[in-house]
Amino acid sequence: MNHLLNQATSELASFLTLHLPRLSSNWWQDFVDSKLSFNQRQFVQWQGANSLYQLDFAALLRVIDLGWWEISKCCFFPRETRCWVKELQSVRNRWARPSAQPIVPSDFYRDADTLGRFIAVLNPDSELLRAIESVKARSILAMANDVTRSSTDAS
Repeated sequence: MNHLLNQATSELASFLTLHLPRLSSNWWQDFVDSKLSFNQRQFVQWQGANSLYQLDFAALLRVIDLGWWEISKCCFFPRETRCWVKELQSVRNRWARPSAQPIVPSDFYRDADTLGRFIAVLNPDSELLRAIESVKARSILAMANDVTRSSTDAS
């Protein structure tokens, strides 16, 4: 899943790079710097970042979440897109800080499905969507195998 999130970071950076300058002549301050957390802002200053491609997925999700009203008006997002952004913040945290518990196939599927729905809004022709569909298909197979194993064990 981490490889999908890495690719999604690039897709989201491309999308925001295209659209944020349309919202304000001072878009970096208005929609990036002012939306970042203290730690994210410190990292940007330390790194001397001046491009969205230098931000991680968490920072980019925060930018789109906190700039939601202006960005969604210009991009005509479906209403449920905001829910996917919020859910992806949790998805990103789960994969960035995994616990000792393995992630079950149904959660893996759900995370990939949410990511796919969000990416489809940003770029419906993305190669990433095909990779996400492949991960979802493997997750379905894993879930089916778990059900089959449970049924066999119960017999």
